[in-house]
Amino acid sequence: MRNEAMLSLGKSSNDLSGDNHFTRQNRTEARLGTLADITERHVAAQRAAKALREVEKGPGAGDVIALDEAAARRDVIAYQPADHRESIGKLVYIAAYLIARRERLEEREMATVMEMAAPFG
Repeated sequence: MRNEAMLSLGKSSNDLSGDNHFTRQNRTEARLGTLADITERHVAAQRAAKALREVEKGPGAGDVIALDEAAARRDVIAYQPADHRESIGKLVYIAAYLIARRERLEEREMATVMEMAAPFG
């Protein structure tokens, strides 16, 4: 499932190996927008999912919204920061999200986050 998610974003660790940072950044921004854009979409998807869950009870309630929320989460994880400051901002956002949700990243998600932060580490 995680491999399919990465492929649906059109990105894998192998896709990035031959590119320079500038090219990767332009591709990521063209597809996803800025860090502020993707975090806003992620927050909006979380709010929509929560509101729908409160209104609809029972099996399958909010499945479509949950898919949108999962896609927004993948976009945040896959985002290539433009510089050191944005990299720190992304990591802080992810940490706050995980603490608030009392969740953790999957192993593949953690590897992607670390790979995207590496140029600035």
